[in-house]
Amino acid sequence: MNETLSGERSILRQRTGSGTSKYGVGIISQAEEASRARSDDEFVSKLGGAIQEADESSLWLELLREECGVPADLTASLERESCELIAIFTTMINRTREKQTAENRNEFRLSQLVLLN
Repeated sequence: MNETLSGERSILRQRTGSGTSKYGVGIISQAEEASRARSDDEFVSKLGGAIQEADESSLWLELLREECGVPADLTASLERESCELIAIFTTMINRTREKQTAENRNEFRLSQLVLLN
């Protein structure tokens, strides 16, 4: 690990206590639960929880910058990563919902064919 990154993590740990690390674990936990979902609805719900956790992490990082005087260069990469995770999870949710909609349309068409026969 390079020295700059090590120093960055050390400063963030000192300034935040368990705040941001709690949310980092929350994001991972929700994503892991989503991977074990038993249905598309459960998958979407768990990813929604991961988005909430990532959003809260962004808020903590913003507060560190604006209220605690942590230099922006120390939080920028974590804030960017949080935004990237939100975008990824949102895309996953949207694609899952699109798949559900397509499946529902196909089921409806099949039911109409059955009624016609």
